[in-house]
Amino acid sequence: MKRLFSDLSLWIFTLISLVIIISKVNLPLNQPIAYDTYGYYLYLPTLFIYDEASMEDLSRYEALNEQYGNTPVLYQFAKNEEGKYYVKSYYGNALMYLPFFTAAHLYASVSEIYPADGFSKPYQNAVRYSGMVWAIIGIWMLRKILLRLFPPNTTAVILGLFFFATYLIFFFTLGEPVPHVYTFVVITFVLWFTMRWHEKASVFNSLGLGLSMGLTVMCRSSEALVALIPVLWGITDRKSLIEKLGFLKSNLI
Repeated sequence: MKRLFSDLSLWIFTLISLVIIISKVNLPLNQPIAYDTYGYYLYLPTLFIYDEASMEDLSRYEALNEQYGNTPVLYQFAKNEEGKYYVKSYYGNALMYLPFFTAAHLYASVSEIYPADGFSKPYQNAVRYSGMVWAIIGIWMLRKILLRLFPPNTTAVILGLFFFATYLIFFFTLGEPVPHVYTFVVITFVLWFTMRWHEKASVFNSLGLGLSMGLTVMCRSSEALVALIPVLWGITDRKSLIEKLGFLKSNLI
């Protein structure tokens, strides 16, 4: 217990979490499902509420947009070769919104106040607070990673600088729930499972690593380079390169 209270990294994590929570609760965006975020989110109502992967026209979404004011123009849609409209954004963010969207939809479905249309207040709060929850999870994972490499006090300094001295503080507090938030989170899982996989290449660690890398690319395709992390991990010289090739051969082939 004494060690727990003397762990400065835990106090810094708590401080960062409070900053995120207070900011999201007291300085909320007027419309969190807006602009690019609207495009990332669209997969959920189109598939789970309106049951349409593509649509003949955008009249439904034009009416909803007029009601909720999500975006000036519906640039989030594109036309396929058949002349049908589809959502053109990557769907990784939608997967990160999904647990919160599900809770919001269940609530709206039994509510007499809010319509279960995918864009009313419960859904807006779902997207807003999904960013908050995932941000805190990402900071917690980063702390766990750093504690494997540094003592608690050094971890606390790095954690504090990482949040307060970079754009992370904006994206995690005042910014929209955009891919920057979710790619940070899933990359911490990539790093964590990379470390665990090199310690023990179990089925669980392999699945965790594969899923986290896949989700990273689903959020932003440019993050495909994340696949190099487990490949290059631990290589510092010719000897470690040879050892790594042997490790990969025995565990991947």
